[in-house]
Amino acid sequence: MASVAPSVEAVAPEGAADFLRFMGPAGDGRVGEVKGLFDWKNHPPVEQWRVEVGEGWSGFVVHGDRAVTQEQRGELECVTCYELSSGKLLWLASNEGRFDEAMGGIGPRATPVIDPEAGMVYTLGALGLLQCLDLADGSLRWKTNVLEVAGTSNLEWGKSAAPLLDQGRVIVSGGRGTPTLLAFDAKEGRELWRSGEEGATYSSPVLRELAGEMQIVSVNQGSVTGHDRDSGAVKWRFEWSGDFPKVCQPEPAGANRLLITSSYGVDSHLIEITRGESGKWEAKSLWASGRLRTKFSSASVVGDHAYALDEGRLVCVDLNNGERVWREGRYGYGQHLLCGKDTLLIQSEPGEVAVVRAQPEGWLELGRIEALHFKTWNPPCLAGRWLLVRNDREAIAFLMAE
Repeated sequence: MASVAPSVEAVAPEGAADFLRFMGPAGDGRVGEVKGLFDWKNHPPVEQWRVEVGEGWSGFVVHGDRAVTQEQRGELECVTCYELSSGKLLWLASNEGRFDEAMGGIGPRATPVIDPEAGMVYTLGALGLLQCLDLADGSLRWKTNVLEVAGTSNLEWGKSAAPLLDQGRVIVSGGRGTPTLLAFDAKEGRELWRSGEEGATYSSPVLRELAGEMQIVSVNQGSVTGHDRDSGAVKWRFEWSGDFPKVCQPEPAGANRLLITSSYGVDSHLIEITRGESGKWEAKSLWASGRLRTKFSSASVVGDHAYALDEGRLVCVDLNNGERVWREGRYGYGQHLLCGKDTLLIQSEPGEVAVVRAQPEGWLELGRIEALHFKTWNPPCLAGRWLLVRNDREAIAFLMAE
């Protein structure tokens, strides 16, 4: 079911830029080019609009003047598209379904992904519904339920991993049982391949270049695996066992290295992936540490150091050995982006947004603004100078100074 507003051209408002997927252009929490000022003490962002939204922990994605997210409205799981410049609801596409879990809350979790060339947006609901919608008006191109296709059950806290677009394919994680990953044709929705012998987690599949080869990396119930893009075949496997929720995105941390982080009494690892002369792939841990307890988020890497929300406090860890350098500030179980070379944009769990210098010399907060009220687990979206934040009650757009 779709509720459609008149079609408008996606002309970006002044200061806007695309933010097409969960955790930025490469899905690694980095926003390379920053157009706005982070001197928030003297030049704070200015609120442009504020609207009520339905429940859910999905973030925003932006193309032109369109900002898309997912939310729960009563018994309907909805994909909503707002006008970036005004906050006006342009269209709403809904399906019957409601995910509700006492600790995890109500509504869809996964952030959509936009294909700007095709003019499509892809979404994955908490109950496993994968959709391809026209970005112009929300009309349905195709849909399928990945849990039904996989023949498996849902995760305890619902499907949360964002879809990955790659070379005409939409790659998603599975459920409690096998397969680990499934790939669908982006235009038609037919299954192309399935891969992996382990259940999925709350982490999203990502593309990473390792040993000179671009591949899909997946964080699974008992491991981290690298997969061939065309066939899904497993190239390498790193054992990361334990009955605990895994949420992190594998963060690039040097040539052929990935940083994987967690909490629940489980060590984080810096792993190195290599390929020998025989062609055999190998993944090994360079160090393990209990100093990066990222229960709800991922780490950001700057040079030889990683920065993360360690049980609610910002921590700096030396990547050479996994040792803690400092641990300061209180942000709760929030989310963050690395902007430019060394600025962390932190959406705190209580709702404030802060900017912090990512530096080993010590904690330096550059400013913070009052934004949302009540618990906020949603990732922020920085589309040029436009900052979009939301929780399960409201969404706000700020415009940063030039």
